[in-house]
Amino acid sequence: DTINISNNVIGGISISGSGGMSLRGIDITGSSATMLINNNLFGSTTIANSLNQTTDNSLIGIIVRGNFAGVTHQIMNNTFANLNFLIVL
Repeated sequence: DTINISNNVIGGISISGSGGMSLRGIDITGSSATMLINNNLFGSTTIANSLNQTTDNSLIGIIVRGNFAGVTHQIMNNTFANLNFLIVL
């Protein structure tokens, strides 16, 4: 099986607050299919803070969780631009 996630725009999103909220663009869990994640835009090439994360948690563009023997994923040509996130030290 193959799952193709391509040519999407993920932007215009803002989250704030506290208590474990995170902002994730593409989050894949537990699939044994081959993933093709290509040519997606996270944020905006022209609008500042298009993805805005001001909580004390994470901002993740692409995460593929789960490792299956013999499965190869392709993650290519994705653009990340104009992201804003809080850094907690």
